[in-house]
Amino acid sequence: MDDLGYIPFDCDNHYYEAADAFTRHVDPAMHPRCVQWAEVNGRRYHLVGGKISHAVVNPTWDPIALPGAMHDYFRGNPEGRNPVEMLSKREKLPRYYVDDRDARVEKVHQQGLQSVWLFPTLGVLYEELIKEDIAAVCALFGGFNRWLDEQWGFAYRDTIFAAPYIALGDVDWACQELE
Repeated sequence: MDDLGYIPFDCDNHYYEAADAFTRHVDPAMHPRCVQWAEVNGRRYHLVGGKISHAVVNPTWDPIALPGAMHDYFRGNPEGRNPVEMLSKREKLPRYYVDDRDARVEKVHQQGLQSVWLFPTLGVLYEELIKEDIAAVCALFGGFNRWLDEQWGFAYRDTIFAAPYIALGDVDWACQELE
């Protein structure tokens, strides 16, 4: 990194949502229209708008594929490996991926980065699943943004800049949420 003449800012960093990211600050009466947990055949899934979401096979993220597992795949997959095989090696979910922002700041600096824009992983998938229920979208992402602020902060230690989720289905709500 020394030859760059500056310390990079990573503008596409992600966290894995904690178990209560979509429920902690959502009115429990809205959970059936927003997000709930369900167990099916011993596996945990999110119910989004009352339907099981298969957007990811393991929304608990634990265990998680090793960092860089898809590196070769996204560079043309020169060995023709199956992506499922590439993701098969797993590790216990590190806290800095989910809820330990001080450990995340340390990891950011270990990686030689100045700071990061931090984006959701599941959060970007769930609006589409309930888009017809605008009240549920607003309740879900209003609560999600409260969780995000508590969990990561919007400008934590001038290193983590977590992006709130502003849904645009209700412009008045979006403006209020932005404020």
